[in-house]
Amino acid sequence: MADFDNPLQGSGKHAPPKDFVCPITSHIFDDPVTLETGQTYERKAIEEWFNRGNLTCPITRQKLQNTQLPKTNYVLKRLIASWKERNPHLVPPPYESPYEDTEAVVKSTMPSTSPNSVITQATVDGMMSELRCAINNLYMSEVLQESEMAVLQIEKFWRGVNLGVDIHSMLSKPAIINGFMEILFNSVEPQVLQAAVFLLAEMGSRDNAVIQTLTRVDTDVECIMALFMNGLTEAVVLLYLLNPANVNLAEMAIVESLITVFNKKEEDLVKMCSKPKTAAVLLLARIIEAVKR
Repeated sequence: MADFDNPLQGSGKHAPPKDFVCPITSHIFDDPVTLETGQTYERKAIEEWFNRGNLTCPITRQKLQNTQLPKTNYVLKRLIASWKERNPHLVPPPYESPYEDTEAVVKSTMPSTSPNSVITQATVDGMMSELRCAINNLYMSEVLQESEMAVLQIEKFWRGVNLGVDIHSMLSKPAIINGFMEILFNSVEPQVLQAAVFLLAEMGSRDNAVIQTLTRVDTDVECIMALFMNGLTEAVVLLYLLNPANVNLAEMAIVESLITVFNKKEEDLVKMCSKPKTAAVLLLARIIEAVKR
């Protein structure tokens, strides 16, 4: 109970306490259930996760002994109800599937076409179908190769195909961000890893909610750190955005890897929201400042 006292006192703030928000839907809980891992999710969202054949906790990625959902977490639900009474101006939206959200974004932003542009419309429809399929494979497929191909397809759309839709809104759902992290944990393909880091950095530079999703689990940051130290230079930009504690940077002996970035030729580095060399300089400055203290 004490863990929630302080957030409730800040009733004037527009953002709900993070403990009241489902990490899958990013919406305030309506029917919270707590799994054996200690993570809490919206019932409909975690049911959908299990119905797609997943047997793990979405956040911790631990394999679950039992996927039968427990009773509603009524303690948390009462705390949320109390918070809502103190914040009547905040009306939480109902939960929608990440795929339903994706469809809504597509439909609301699709460019209008005249009767004379049937070929153009057909082409756009085909590409949108390909993009939706790629997102589905990234999020749902149990076959690593399919998920890897999905990352490369999504990168292609992000970099250059103008479909008249906000791709960022389609990709920034926590569950889809976790799909990218699954790639970083499991893939050994350099091009795929580079594309996944690029996409996460691009989204993180535009949306702090993406950074919050990535920093929710310590092992995610450690994974990105390890990839950088193993030669994935572009990961330095994502590390800079994640802003890990200076003590962690020092303990991981990351300085040598940061210096290595300075020796890279600009033309050999991927164009990103921030230059890898700039990110390396800023991270190194943080470490030096921490050592001085």
